[in-house]
Amino acid sequence: MFIFQSPTYFQIESLKVVPNRECIDCFQPFQRGRIGILLDFVWYEPRSDSEADEKAAQRARDFHIGWFLHPITYGEYPKSMQEIVGHRLPKFTEAEFRMVKGSLDILGVNQYTTYYMFDPPWPKSNISSYQNDWGVGFGYDRDGVPIGQLAHSTWLYIVPWGLYKALNYVKEHYKNPVMILSENGMDDPGNYTLAKGLRDHTRVNYFREYISYLKKAVDDGANVVGYFAWSLLDNFEWLSGYTSRFGIVYVDFKTLRSFASPHQACNRLDHDSLLTLNFNVSYEIPPLNWSSSIDCCLWEGINCDASGRVNHLLLPFRGLHGSISPSIGNLTHLSHLNLSHNHLSGPLPFRSWGSLTLLETLDLSYNSLSGIIPPTFLQLKQYLIRFNVSNNSFTGIIPSSAWIDSFCSIKFLDFSYNEFSGQIPLGLGNCSRLQIFRAGFNYLSGSLPDDIYAAASLEELDLPANYLSGTIHNGVVNLTNLRILELYSNQLTGSIPRNIGKLTNLENLLLYSNYLSGSLPPSMQNCSNLTTLTLRFNFLDGDISELNFSRLVKLRTLDFGSNLFTGNFPLSLKSCKSLTAISLSNNRLRGQIPPDIIALESLTYLSLSNNSFTNITGAIRILMGCKDLKILIMPRNFIYETLPDNDQITSTDGFQILQVLALGNCRLKGEVPSWIGNMKKLQILDLSLNQLTGSVPGWLENIPSLFYIDLSDNFISGKLPRELFRLPALASKQKNYQVNGSSIPVELGRLKSLHVLDLSHNNFSGNIPSQISQLTNLEKLNLSGNNLSGEIPESFKGLHFLSCFCVADNNLQGPIPSGGQFDTFPSSCFEGNPGLCGDVVNRLCDAQPGNNANPGLPSKSPKNEELHYGLIAGVVFGFIVGATSGILYPLGRLKFLRHLKYGK
Repeated sequence: MFIFQSPTYFQIESLKVVPNRECIDCFQPFQRGRIGILLDFVWYEPRSDSEADEKAAQRARDFHIGWFLHPITYGEYPKSMQEIVGHRLPKFTEAEFRMVKGSLDILGVNQYTTYYMFDPPWPKSNISSYQNDWGVGFGYDRDGVPIGQLAHSTWLYIVPWGLYKALNYVKEHYKNPVMILSENGMDDPGNYTLAKGLRDHTRVNYFREYISYLKKAVDDGANVVGYFAWSLLDNFEWLSGYTSRFGIVYVDFKTLRSFASPHQACNRLDHDSLLTLNFNVSYEIPPLNWSSSIDCCLWEGINCDASGRVNHLLLPFRGLHGSISPSIGNLTHLSHLNLSHNHLSGPLPFRSWGSLTLLETLDLSYNSLSGIIPPTFLQLKQYLIRFNVSNNSFTGIIPSSAWIDSFCSIKFLDFSYNEFSGQIPLGLGNCSRLQIFRAGFNYLSGSLPDDIYAAASLEELDLPANYLSGTIHNGVVNLTNLRILELYSNQLTGSIPRNIGKLTNLENLLLYSNYLSGSLPPSMQNCSNLTTLTLRFNFLDGDISELNFSRLVKLRTLDFGSNLFTGNFPLSLKSCKSLTAISLSNNRLRGQIPPDIIALESLTYLSLSNNSFTNITGAIRILMGCKDLKILIMPRNFIYETLPDNDQITSTDGFQILQVLALGNCRLKGEVPSWIGNMKKLQILDLSLNQLTGSVPGWLENIPSLFYIDLSDNFISGKLPRELFRLPALASKQKNYQVNGSSIPVELGRLKSLHVLDLSHNNFSGNIPSQISQLTNLEKLNLSGNNLSGEIPESFKGLHFLSCFCVADNNLQGPIPSGGQFDTFPSSCFEGNPGLCGDVVNRLCDAQPGNNANPGLPSKSPKNEELHYGLIAGVVFGFIVGATSGILYPLGRLKFLRHLKYGK
């Protein structure tokens, strides 16, 4: 990685782009060939599917290859570079723009490896440099699983699919230039002996897999016309000298003699044992190339040692299904077994695996394996370093024989997401090398074993979602290497250890959903590497404003919701410049939102609901200064205050990216303020359970992403504005709607995306419009508690997704549609309409007095111009107008919308 200081480095490198065009103009008329540029391109894969990691990976691509290819293809640097580097990035003149753009004849790509990219939790550096401008973190594993096998060079991970993604990226982003893969290869240690160097199965597998993905890229349209392996011979490698061997041909560095690898068949017993495994591959995935006519050391997923014995069986993500054969036990030289992320099922043949005494890595995670793992299974695995059986259906107790002996060499243990029960076995303290222990999402019970605190190398202790009880022992502070402590969703009691500040390497502390009590220990301020601190749903107390957060400069997520904290908003949080999310909801906080909160420039999520904060006008003014804020949840505060209007909110550019604004159940007075109409990114607006007056504003249609509005339980009056039916997130492209007084607007039939329509407990009158049957995605229709008359349209039988239907307490008459889903609705959905007939209400239609309702019943008194309760609410692609109707949460939005109800 280059670390030259900007702006010099950017200026120097920019000089490479313009001369490329000048070279073409000078030489091409004479030599009539093609001239291009050769670039190195590591593929950068997001470490997670989060938006932040996606952007980090894209920044890395922009700063690496986009730095050169973007100006050559489009005449300018990537937007991310322009925004981040700013004035330090050289600008092209108009002449240079015309000269550079489209100057590429052919592109050479050096592609060796792939890395994970993540958005770094640490603060941004104030030093301007090429490396710092990337603003990314480099990762080489995901959840403890390496991105690929590591070659000799510490930078080179073997990741064949990265080549495919890199070539495909150039194809899609840079107009698919003519490409040559100019370098591709891997290295062995320079001190490899001749015998070991000639058994070159790792390199054979490397080239086979990389070239296979190269072919796939070509088949998918990448314009690759050539391939060069690095290298033919072992040679003097740049900074590595003779300590690294990239050659296909082995070279004796003392005599300079070269030796090609001879073909040698793998061990016959291993060959036959592999063939009996009978792995079935999903039909949509190409079959394994396991054939008797090919040396098994050259089979996909197989690697052999110098004697031809199979030592690696690696087939993750291969679509394998069926059971695991006992024949694996014949592979007695096996050191690495990885069958993770497949569809394998059934119990494991543990008896036949007793001979696998050389195992170093066993990964069977993400399958459907079941049964009990015998306590003695791991007893003879003295070389075992990684053991991962997570995300299966194993039962029984966690096997402990792996760590009861003093020779325990295990570094990684993962039993999470199974059905293990009982207590965590004793003996983990014997594992002096253990770095990661995961057993979350099981049925474990009892207290944490005391000896676990003797595992001094432990970096991650992950035991969430079990039934663990007792206290968090003070011995946990002896685990000074601990980075991650996740004990959430258990039944732990007592207080947080007083000296927890000794865990200075701690990054994630997740203790939420327990029964912890007491105040937070002051020593927590010494955990200066914390990025995530989540303690919600406990019984913690104390004055939160007395806590000192100023040293937690790396903190990104702070969640103290649903505890018993008192005091004001903590002023010391202003020092936590990396904070992106704060939740202090459901506590006993008071006072006002401090102006210093605008110092948190990265803040995107703020939840303060159900406290006693005051001065909503000041709060809105201040929070409008948080330019990155996307979610603001403050129900049950500012009680009986007045919602500020435009005259009190002078800022016109506040909340420009806000997506959620929740101020429900505050008993706020005033009207729906028009400054909300300036929030063009708003998706969810909750002003329910207040005392707002006035009418439903028509300018809501100008908020293009708005799909959830809740104004229920206010004093809003007037008819529904026709602009409401042009909400872009709900409406079709048809326009020119007409709204007819207090009848149900027929224009509702044009909101094709509706899943929920709730118009209950209002004063709508007239007939039910048959146009509602055009809402073919409708799942809930509630028209109860109105003054509707006429019949239930027969066309409603065509609403095939309708699972909830209610027209109770109206003046409807005639036959209730029968058949299909209408036969599943209870009679309570039709009560209060004596004129309705049919089997569901036990009234024969021929016995009804014509089409008239019972004349002895008093009619409802419609007030044609008013909606008494005021009321609009859309749920995802839904639309609710109702006084007391509950909020429905479609599955795809459940986690997101749960925040609205109580501010969690």
